[in-house]
Amino acid sequence: MTDQWNLGAAKLAGATNNRDLLIGPHRRLVDAWFSDVPGPEIAGDVAALLGQVLRHRRGTTGHSNSYLTLRLYDRGLPLETLRRANLDVATFGLHEHRVTLGPDWAPDWLRGDGRWIDMACTSPDNFEGPEGVVSTFARHDMAVPVDPSVAAIAGIDTYRSRSQASAVRAAALAPAGSTLHVVLPTGTGKSLVGIAPGLLARTSVTVVVVPTIALALDQERQLHQRFPNQGLPQELAYYGDRAATEREAIKERLREGTQRVLYTSPEALVTGLAQTLRRLAARGELSHVVIDEAHLVRTWGLSFRPEFQVVASLIAELREVARAQGVAPPHVELLTATLSRQGLLLNDELFAGADTSLFVGSTYLRTELRYLFAPPVPNEARLDRVVEALHHLPRPAIVYTSKKESADTLAVRLREAGFGRTAVFHGDVHADDRLEILRAWSGDAGPTSVDVVVGTSAFGLGVDQSDVRSVIHACVPASVDRFYQEVGRGGRDGHAAVSVWMPSTADAQEGRSIENATVLGDKKSWGRWDAMRTARISADPTRRELVVDTSTVPPWLSHASDSNQLWNRNTLVLLQRAGVLDIVDTPPPTLERAEDESEADWQKRVDTAWSAYVTRATVRIRSGIANVDEATVLRAIDKVRREIRYSEAGSRDRIERMFRLDECWGSILSEEYAYDEVGAMRAHQVVAPACSGCPAAAHVHEPSLRAARPVVQEAPLPLLHRGVSPTLASMASSGRSLVVTYPEGDLRIHLAELVTKAVTHGVRGILASASLTGLPAVVGAGRSAPEGLVAIDPIIAGPPRTFPIPTLVLLDRTDPPQLSWLAGEAGSLRIVVLPEDTPDPQYPGQPVKAIRFPHWTLSYFLRSL
Repeated sequence: MTDQWNLGAAKLAGATNNRDLLIGPHRRLVDAWFSDVPGPEIAGDVAALLGQVLRHRRGTTGHSNSYLTLRLYDRGLPLETLRRANLDVATFGLHEHRVTLGPDWAPDWLRGDGRWIDMACTSPDNFEGPEGVVSTFARHDMAVPVDPSVAAIAGIDTYRSRSQASAVRAAALAPAGSTLHVVLPTGTGKSLVGIAPGLLARTSVTVVVVPTIALALDQERQLHQRFPNQGLPQELAYYGDRAATEREAIKERLREGTQRVLYTSPEALVTGLAQTLRRLAARGELSHVVIDEAHLVRTWGLSFRPEFQVVASLIAELREVARAQGVAPPHVELLTATLSRQGLLLNDELFAGADTSLFVGSTYLRTELRYLFAPPVPNEARLDRVVEALHHLPRPAIVYTSKKESADTLAVRLREAGFGRTAVFHGDVHADDRLEILRAWSGDAGPTSVDVVVGTSAFGLGVDQSDVRSVIHACVPASVDRFYQEVGRGGRDGHAAVSVWMPSTADAQEGRSIENATVLGDKKSWGRWDAMRTARISADPTRRELVVDTSTVPPWLSHASDSNQLWNRNTLVLLQRAGVLDIVDTPPPTLERAEDESEADWQKRVDTAWSAYVTRATVRIRSGIANVDEATVLRAIDKVRREIRYSEAGSRDRIERMFRLDECWGSILSEEYAYDEVGAMRAHQVVAPACSGCPAAAHVHEPSLRAARPVVQEAPLPLLHRGVSPTLASMASSGRSLVVTYPEGDLRIHLAELVTKAVTHGVRGILASASLTGLPAVVGAGRSAPEGLVAIDPIIAGPPRTFPIPTLVLLDRTDPPQLSWLAGEAGSLRIVVLPEDTPDPQYPGQPVKAIRFPHWTLSYFLRSL
């Protein structure tokens, strides 16, 4: 990008041009150069950025003789630090130096192709490779037309893929109370899936549970930018460190149903927000609960962040409260970029219960990433390697460690080496400091001042910084899934990025000890169950049922709390997972108002009854379990723990296979995410191997350095089991096809009435000829749906389509009907509207109206509705 080179060089030489025109490493270099930080403290940062900018210049032009003329002494930069970055520094005149690229960095301990670093440095521009110009962009255009309702709120022209369209539609149109599992690769638009349905519904609240406060703050910032006209309140993130007045304002808006969207952590959800959300659910105003980064439920929720799984207990309560009040229970969406078979099964078991489960997944291996590897060495030698590598790797960069102490130690070493633009990001960092780090890293609110973030594998970053060019692992993640999730922070803009894995000889055991932490303390599990059983509300020995009070306080606690209540419920869920008992429906309270009872007394009695109801759980002991005593509970917990460890064994084995450097990593990674007919939702994913570069002997290298092309299997919209009104079902004779014919010119005259009535009676999809899709009546169809969305697709050539939702098929003379539309035996109702003389596809000599039943004329159809 010549303009960036010229602008940056001129700015460094003292020009007064606006630095806001600079982007990427050119901006970071200028920001560092003109910062107030003393030169020696950021000498390593400046050296690395100079190397990146010069490599970018070489990569885009094919010439290696470019140079930058700088006053290094005036800036206080030691020349030796630049030379450590393999930069040649020569005196130029009295006060300046010329800086050029020296020999390429190629340490004997690094496995892989060093040119992959050049590719990452050249991003996002084209790279002059050994066989000509190569794009650093690795994604392929899979865009499809966006539904007009979504375009109106999000300001976008297309969905990024058919899979994203399917996910948004499923989230908005699935039955109330259903659980939707969404797996979409990083950068393909999961955030829209979580937010759009609630905004479309207009009068409801969506709560998004995110793993870190950092992500909550980042999403709050981005949502205001992406949806500026939705009337969202300023505070969209609820967390403990937020000012008390702001937290109370959020709660008040939740009580009023005007908050629209709220981001929060699992801990805040199950403590400070639980009671407010129960009231919201009881009024039917909580439409969606979204679990972001849902793969973490299994890993974090089993050990140091158990609230991830306790969230499932609260969601079960919220559904029960809504149903008992006769209102729609919330939809639940679990979003992630990757999800193993074991993770999917656990999430469905925890969150779906007896409700409908749906799956929309399209996992394919991201080919923006190229992998380098350093064989294990002692920890001190590994620290030296990380410092050395960061003199050469492109920015922004993330360094992952397994422990907070390791992150702190590494950050100190980096700063001592002149990398002052380094920040530490883990659970002990205060929320205000996290927000400041995010701003300093992204440069959204001023000059950048952070290029390298050191974070823990356990806590993660979860931040949507699209241009991360390097991800270093100074640890061994305990599973392939964790490794792949973390390297996925690189190259989110679709351009080349590099992963560098630098384990130490002590890392493997450390990673496993974190992953294999206990599910829930053995003694505490038994103590909670024993306390609830002892204080039971009622028992029915013949049905083997107990009604227990989940607010019961175990012996080691002194007072009741929302957190304690949900921990008790989580204990019941754990025993259910182990096959000891089943949690069954608890009948809601039935109250009658006395004739002489005042409104205040009646409301107080109702509130008391419902407050008691949400603390009650009915459990049925399974046959074959003689007594749920301490030994039974401890065996149950041990069973769950062994199942978890067994399910992790395959993923740990894949980590060890990657270490051996025999098999292409793309093949190993693909095994982690492929599954067939999993769970009640019959989830299916085919993940083809794809790898743009790895250090394994079996990797087939592409001489041109072009990115591999992944095989993408798009996810269709699953069958949503939506019905239509009794009137419309009767007109279709309870079948799956209904034919409506119109004389020449009549369809456009009556189109608005037809669309409005069809949607009012349960239609949620429109499949239309190209001449009809852009008409106002079709574009505005979502206004007649309570969900705010009608899925609109143009007719295109291809295999016979399915009808997962009731659909209005609008045909002009250019599009003949398919036989499967007229004689459907599966899927939802389709109303096929076509010209009255259209020939039948099976019997071409006869018109459709003479062959297909039921058949209605357009005028009679509209009168009957």
